[in-house]
Amino acid sequence: MMKNKTLILILILCQSFFACNEWLDVQPVTDVDLSEHISSKEGFIETLNGVYLNMADENLYGHQLMYGAVADVAQNYYTDTRPFNKFEYEGTDAKNTIKNIWQGLYNVIANNNIILDNIDDKKDLFVEADYNIIKGEALALRAFLHFDAIRLFGDTYEDAGEASQIPYALTFELVRYKHLSAEEVYTHILDDLDKAEEMLKNFDPIVAGASYNGNLFNKAKDSRKHHLNYYAVLALKARVYITMGDKVNALLYAQKVIDEFAWSWTPLGNLTSSHNSEVDGLFFDEVIAALHVQKLQDYYYENFEFGDYNAGPSSINYAKYIFEVNLGSYYWESIPGPGINDWRFLYLFDPNGSGELTKSIKYNQYTQGRAGIYDYQKVPLIRITEMMLIAAEAVLDTDKAQAIAYIEEIKEERDVILEDLSTLSEEEIMDVIVKEFRKETYLEGQLIYLYKRLKPTSILTMDYWGNLPVDVEADNFIFPLPDDELEFGNIPDSDDSDGN
Repeated sequence: MMKNKTLILILILCQSFFACNEWLDVQPVTDVDLSEHISSKEGFIETLNGVYLNMADENLYGHQLMYGAVADVAQNYYTDTRPFNKFEYEGTDAKNTIKNIWQGLYNVIANNNIILDNIDDKKDLFVEADYNIIKGEALALRAFLHFDAIRLFGDTYEDAGEASQIPYALTFELVRYKHLSAEEVYTHILDDLDKAEEMLKNFDPIVAGASYNGNLFNKAKDSRKHHLNYYAVLALKARVYITMGDKVNALLYAQKVIDEFAWSWTPLGNLTSSHNSEVDGLFFDEVIAALHVQKLQDYYYENFEFGDYNAGPSSINYAKYIFEVNLGSYYWESIPGPGINDWRFLYLFDPNGSGELTKSIKYNQYTQGRAGIYDYQKVPLIRITEMMLIAAEAVLDTDKAQAIAYIEEIKEERDVILEDLSTLSEEEIMDVIVKEFRKETYLEGQLIYLYKRLKPTSILTMDYWGNLPVDVEADNFIFPLPDDELEFGNIPDSDDSDGN
């Protein structure tokens, strides 16, 4: 459900879609009648590309849901000028950011639903493969976006009970969708993912042996990584199931991706260029799905070069503690840790004005005049190492040795000194999984959700005087619904309006 003016905004947005010859060459087209876009196969693919392009907005995965507000809450960077670092969500700036995230998610969902509302009636426009891929991706996108909405704005799955959480928009209509319980939302998410899996598994070119015979999609594996492809759907199911506490299914789908997806470990040579902008900061060989962000370089300069994401005390290198390069808590301590050679630190951080490696260069992907040997202007949505860590968590209480094997494989590939984990308790190994998750998904928008479901009582904060823990509560990881949604939304027990 959305306020009337939000729904009007959706209509405005839905009059502007994006045409392209290739997914990576998306140009805006304005004042185009919607009916034209759903009357041709090219129109459907343009609409789908428009969904991805709108996801890349700075209010969504271009910034706030990647290395912005959600990274601040997870304490990936610290500055006392940003409210999300301090879990302060009631100020004007925080409320505006939260409102823009909420409206952005549901506007994209609405645009995506245009595809799902119309594609079955126009099925004769497509060969079988193109129909299955377009509809399969649209179903996956709807699940992906609602899943992030409930992870951000809802209670944890185990604590939600029958309380109303978020709406699940199933059609493109001018209605205020009723807020559903967590169980209802997750049922819709898994239903969409089940359908997407079934539609993509036999036709997605990223699947070995798939019988793709269409003409709307590039068959290259790396091109399919820019979409919610078949393996991204399986990986998303692993995410959903671990969030629901279903370790059996989380392990099943995570292992399926690990075993079947054609991936390889990133070689050191991809990281050692003398030019930061030529470093493969995404470890792209290991990425399952990524999002093209046309303005990523502008966002990088705004936030990292000229903003306060490179802030840090002159005498403390707090990033070293995250990656266990230096285990000292204060600036006068220097205790070398097992991560002294960790690639994720040595090659993905730049020095601040005092020479300390505190500024991430993961999103410094300047493209001018360069050959396309790596993939640029991208943010990662799902990566293979997340699947390995989900698998490690899922199997920990039944096969401790296998859980350790997943962790050690990641550490070895990052040149981290291995320690004997076999003597650790399950709780201690879980702490190691959290540490590796933080390193692997640094500034990728996932740590907030891990903390939310694990419910720590304190987390490390990148404060000015060291890696001090800050006390946290469950509500710190829940964004409040926007005021407009609270007032006008179709929320049971607080709104007498009818909903769908």
